[in-house]
This record gives sequence, C-alpha cells and structure tokens, in this order.
Amino acid sequence: MTLRMWVTSELFLTYDVLKRWLRYRGFDVSHVMNLTDVDDKIIKRVLREGSTLEEITEKYSKLFFDDLSLLNVIPADKYPRATDHIEDIVDLIEGLKAKGAAYETSGSTYFKVDSFSDYGKLVKLEKRESGARRTEANDTDEYDKSDARDFALWKAYKDEDGEVKWNSALGKFP
Repeated sequence: MTLRMWVTSELFLTYDVLKRWLRYRGFDVSHVMNLTDVDDKIIKRVLREGSTLEEITEKYSKLFFDDLSLLNVIPADKYPRATDHIEDIVDLIEGLKAKGAAYETSGSTYFKVDSFSDYGKLVKLEKRESGARRTEANDTDEYDKSDARDFALWKAYKDEDGEVKWNSALGKFP
C-alpha cells in the first residue's frame, strides 16, 4: 500500500463504512463529495510543473478514484468541483457579508466565526475569546484576518498565482 493510498484510505474508509451501515439499516443515502480543484497547493503545483489547472486536477482526481476503486469504496453520487460553481460561491459569500457573517480585508473574504454562536458545537470545540490575534505559532495563513479562528472564503489574487484566476464581483480569485 502506498503512502498516498494509506492517506486516502484513512480519510475515506470511515465514510464508506458509515454509508454501507446506513444503507444496510434501510436509509436512502445521497452522498456528495467535493473535489477540491483549486487551492494554494494546487496553484503552486501548476506553476512548479508548468501545467494547467485542468491537467493537474485531472491527474490527481484520477489517482484518487483509482485508490478508492482499489479499496472497494462505494463511489459518491456526485462529485462537484469548486471551479464549476464560482458564481454560486460568490452569491453565498455576498449573502454572508450582507448578514455580517463575513468580512473583507486586503481583497480576501473571511467567515467570521463569532457570527455563528454554535460554531464548533457539533465537535465540541471550546469557545475561545473572540478577537484572538494570529501568532507565529498559529499562523498557517499568509493573509490578514480579524480573528485567528476565521477562515478564508475567497482569497485575493496575487501576481504569483499566474494564469489561475477568475474575475468576479468579489475581485480576482484565488
């Protein structure tokens, strides 16, 4: 078993077992699995390998599906890709901004975790003081945000992103 396959199995066998159990118990299961086809790591790989976004995402999607097949994982019913839903994403973000649940800084838009009082409840995350600033120890994002817990909904385009971009009401993405 390759490391890639081990990681795939670790992440997706749990969902497969749950789906099988629910179906066995008589539930009608509609399984939708996002295929991440644009993020910072993919953009860096596009630039490093001199390939297109489509070439990179197709290559790794194929490897992913090959691994799932080898593991006998029941395929999901749908595999939406973010790049097929840019307008939907923009509409959702605009709605969150209108409700005060998202904010923009330096061209990027972030979800405001404090705007949702039950955030983390399902997984029993402890509430932390709002406004916690990033520190060197918890800085995993090169973008400026109001609270370390907030997460990116839309990252601003940078020149080093090359040709991987979309124009939208939110500005250039990624």
